[in-house]
Amino acid sequence: MNIKRIAILSAVVIAVICVNMLSLFDWDHDPVAKQGVMDLRGWTEGATKPLKLKGEWEFYPGQLLSRLPENQPASFPYIQAPGNWGPSLNADDARSAIGYGTYRLTVVMDAEQAGQIAFRVPLIRSAHRLIVDGQEIGAKGIVVTDPAQYFGQAVPYVAWKKSRKSASIFSFKSLTLTMP
Repeated sequence: MNIKRIAILSAVVIAVICVNMLSLFDWDHDPVAKQGVMDLRGWTEGATKPLKLKGEWEFYPGQLLSRLPENQPASFPYIQAPGNWGPSLNADDARSAIGYGTYRLTVVMDAEQAGQIAFRVPLIRSAHRLIVDGQEIGAKGIVVTDPAQYFGQAVPYVAWKKSRKSASIFSFKSLTLTMP
């Protein structure tokens, strides 16, 4: 092999390594939910690009809620979404992901940001319901507390909702595995 080919091959290998190294950095500057609230006030990129609703969501293990009960003290853990719900769901066995619960996120936005909002729900590998401001706008599978009636369905979809200045988003998720 001549020196010129070795130099070109080395340059290509170095370029590929550099591109892969750049992909390790977090270039995402989108807002992130903190303590159950995602504040979009002043965020101007919302009309031009999708936003992942990631960060700290309120989590109600073992409860399927469509609204918060009146006069209930806030006693819930925050859970990182996307992420593993096992440690918050089962205190006795943090490795287990079997059970059900409710995720809740409040999104706050400027009045001029209000309008039609689309929710792209990716492939969720369990039954779930998507509720925004008390109205169910999407669901897949059957969300129940009884394992015998549970039915999961993994199909991505898009749901639409007219928004106000703030919205409460509830997402129920249940996952029950039974061994034969």
